Amino acid sequence: MKKFMTISTAVLAGAAVTGTSVMADSHDSESSGTAMFTADLSPDQETADVESDASGMAEFELNEDQTEVTYTVEAESLTGVTMAHIHSGAEGEDGPVEVGLFDTDEAEDIDGELASGTFGEDDLAGDMDWDGLLEAMTNEGLYVNVHTEEYPDGEIRGQIMAHDMEEGMDNGMNNHDDADNNHDDADNNHDDNNAMNDHDDSDNGYADNGNDWDEEGNEMAQTSTNGPLFTMIGLLAATAGGAMMFFRRRPQQQ
Repeated sequence: MKKFMTISTAVLAGAAVTGTSVMADSHDSESSGTAMFTADLSPDQETADVESDASGMAEFELNEDQTEVTYTVEAESLTGVTMAHIHSGAEGEDGPVEVGLFDTDEAEDIDGELASGTFGEDDLAGDMDWDGLLEAMTNEGLYVNVHTEEYPDGEIRGQIMAHDMEEGMDNGMNNHDDADNNHDDADNNHDDNNAMNDHDDSDNGYADNGNDWDEEGNEMAQTSTNGPLFTMIGLLAATAGGAMMFFRRRPQQQ
């Protein structure tokens, strides 16, 4: 018993340390001060008519000091790519280039990562200063545009939007609550199954008792059936005994 208690204590202690570590990592991520932005790229967001099956996604992360942005741009089914930029402008409006993301001397077919890297204030290519760029990015005033040989003005485009970290955290908490509810349901089902098994055992015990009763009943029935025979044998024995006594007491004739 002591050994079992020692092992259980060690397991609980390890779980507590692990949980503390995970909570610390989560807290560090939440308090890091970075900001996330995304842009879904599609042909139907271009201001001109574009017939294409291409699509893409761009992700941006602003560092804690708000001095650099790390980015990744991916695309699917995109042929003859020549350039990709961040433009200033609201949804449905064309605007000037503010930051270059991709440029090549020879057009490329892309089905995966198109570009990745980091840009800062020194990489600005338009009239916006760094603070203006960050403000526009926060207020959906920038968009990503990918240019191709077939569509020089852009084949896929997407507005840059702030990624809602609180919503992600809420979803995570909801998923955690759902997991707890599922765990509780599983425990309840387990208890119900145990109750059903106990009920079945009780029924089986009742059936066994019934069988014993039937066996006793059969024995009683057998005893009742043989009763008259035993009674007759007893009467015959009594008669024979009485006759013997009679003849033994009868005086002998001289």
